[in-house]
Amino acid sequence: MDIWEANSISTAYTLHPCNKQGQYTCSGVECGDSDQRYQGVCDKDGCDLNAYRVGVHDFFGPGSNFKINTTRPFSVVTQFITADGTDHSDIVEVRRGYVQDGHYIAHPKSNISGLSTQFDSITDNMCKA
Repeated sequence: MDIWEANSISTAYTLHPCNKQGQYTCSGVECGDSDQRYQGVCDKDGCDLNAYRVGVHDFFGPGSNFKINTTRPFSVVTQFITADGTDHSDIVEVRRGYVQDGHYIAHPKSNISGLSTQFDSITDNMCKA
């Protein structure tokens, strides 16, 4: 998982699901390196959520015209939501939020024409869409 990919004008988080359970050390082709990128045990491209890329251009950036003003301090909150709410269940959703000036700011819903559902977190349905 890329839990924080960002600069002052863009942010994303990306899930890279693998077809192995638990911790696993790969070697050779199964690592998916170089020209074997799509032969590995993990999805090298992954599925990400980036507000700008999903059509919300005023969410994250430098200045007061952005919901998250990157010229000022903020905290990032990442939630891993499981199927049954316990720590031992499958993760079914990864949700991102921010705290700035003491206020919680949720990741915005996507704004992509043609999608029947707009998404504000990473789920299997979001990645399929």
